[in-house]
Amino acid sequence: MKSLLSRKESDRRASKAAKTTTTATTTAAATITKTHICAIDFGTAFTRSAHATSQVSVGDGRKEVSQAQIGDHWPGPGNVNVNIASVLRYDGQHEAVWGPTVDGPEGDQLMFLKLCEQPQCPDSPDLHIYLTFRSLLDEPGPENPEVIDEMAKMYGGRYSVDRPEAPLDFLRAVMKHLLHLFKAGTPSLNANEQIIFLLTVPRGWSEGAKHSLLRCASQALPAGSQHSVKIVYDAEAALGVFSDRVTHMTLVPITDPAADSPPPAPLAEGEVVVIYDVGLFTTIKWDFKDQPTTEYTVPRAPSSPQTSALAPPHLTIPCGVLDDPTEGIRDETLTLHRKDVLSIFNPILNACDNHIQTELAAMKKLPDVSQPPPRIATFVLVGGLSNSPVLQKKIAAMPELRDVRLVCPQGCSSITVIGAIEAHCHGGFLAKTESKFTLAIAFWTPWHDGHPIEKRMWERYELKYYARDCMRWFLKRVSIHATHLPPASPAHRPRQGQEYSRTTPTRLDFYKNVAVSEPLVFEDTLWITDRDDPLPAFKDKDCRPFATLTTVLPDALKARLKRLPRSMDYGGDYVAVPYSIELRIGVAFSAKVLFQGR
Repeated sequence: MKSLLSRKESDRRASKAAKTTTTATTTAAATITKTHICAIDFGTAFTRSAHATSQVSVGDGRKEVSQAQIGDHWPGPGNVNVNIASVLRYDGQHEAVWGPTVDGPEGDQLMFLKLCEQPQCPDSPDLHIYLTFRSLLDEPGPENPEVIDEMAKMYGGRYSVDRPEAPLDFLRAVMKHLLHLFKAGTPSLNANEQIIFLLTVPRGWSEGAKHSLLRCASQALPAGSQHSVKIVYDAEAALGVFSDRVTHMTLVPITDPAADSPPPAPLAEGEVVVIYDVGLFTTIKWDFKDQPTTEYTVPRAPSSPQTSALAPPHLTIPCGVLDDPTEGIRDETLTLHRKDVLSIFNPILNACDNHIQTELAAMKKLPDVSQPPPRIATFVLVGGLSNSPVLQKKIAAMPELRDVRLVCPQGCSSITVIGAIEAHCHGGFLAKTESKFTLAIAFWTPWHDGHPIEKRMWERYELKYYARDCMRWFLKRVSIHATHLPPASPAHRPRQGQEYSRTTPTRLDFYKNVAVSEPLVFEDTLWITDRDDPLPAFKDKDCRPFATLTTVLPDALKARLKRLPRSMDYGGDYVAVPYSIELRIGVAFSAKVLFQGR
């Protein structure tokens, strides 16, 4: 009897082993023929970059998420085909809603954009689903406790800013929801298909935080599944899923069709190229028509061309700018105010050009200051309005700006700026010149509007990471060979009563660290402000004003601004004077690089 039981037990184990082997063999034999890639933007700091992924230039033109309808299809970058399956928006007041658009009522938007099935290209065997969403993970707090309640309603979990694992609960719920959608057949998954979840996190996350996030996300996957989770840094890196290089960015020189403008002359030895990212027009609080400042709150559609990438979640625009607040900013509305655009556009350009001339002289680039300065070929990236043909034509027709070459990328985020510069360096005049010239890059990042989350986000990430990453991408991608590292000028020395810490990088450290991708805090951060000192929150970062609005703005415009009410006061250590008067047009990060053109 004992022998019989032992034999049965042996048979049972053998049978189980055989089944296990068969299952393993079957699994191994199942070749993955299709890969679904879901890129999830986890966090708020780089959400603006994530929005750029929904703005890619595709086969038949650029698509707007706010205009996309379920079932839309167009050729994507490379061999990837794009279909809009669904968009989830969260309006901050009600429940999550599945629908074809994201331009809903006021409130933060949590959106899912799925680019999915039905590839048309025969040479595109893999299916990529690209998913982005604007999370609210960093946003709940004393300023907006209702978000915590809404998150709890939506995901049935506990959400508290005092509980560090709360975002992980949120992520689990999101991933399980996505897996449920796949199982439900939207789209359906076959045995030979896999999902790769790309979690895009802000640069600067600790290894412990990334490990916790990865572990949490992996736990949401079914046991034994072929699906996997990977972490990449910010949505710009996730864009590399589609392309190793950002080749879809293009620069369009703006010329007046009515005027036979000669093509730009090639660069000469020692010329200066100035590239500006001016995210200016729609983020300044502006009362164009001198009407009472009744304000409209315009929800920021993620890929809306009228929205600067560095704008707050809600653009607060005084009345007179918008004819219909539900339609956003229309080209015809903005371009009616040519005089006002020029009044701020030209002084800023002049101030920057003067600054660069001064810096060049300080660097002893100019052998004799009595000699004419080198010619400055100026390029202006007009932020989120770069896709506005009406505005482009208006600016191009302004005789006051005839000597300014406007270069407009498609899109309005840091990835666009870098892609635009890269595209021009590889495919434009920089690629064709062998002269040594100076490249000055100024990233104009308009101050965020009155939003407590943007305050924290800016303080935590922007100064350290946005400008640094932009320069790093640029230096690496265009293979710059530095020929000169300028010493720190007297203007970069500590202000009275301050001393550099030993960890403050020098200019030499700046170039060296960028080259080796080491973290650093910029020393050479410049401000345009109407005060003589930077915001208290940034005093330890050695920010300094290089021009004040009181010196660059016309008197009539300053008088006009002073009539605006004190509407943006953070009450204490952040903004000490009215936002509308202060008109912070900075940080204006400016880096001077000399290199051999290729």
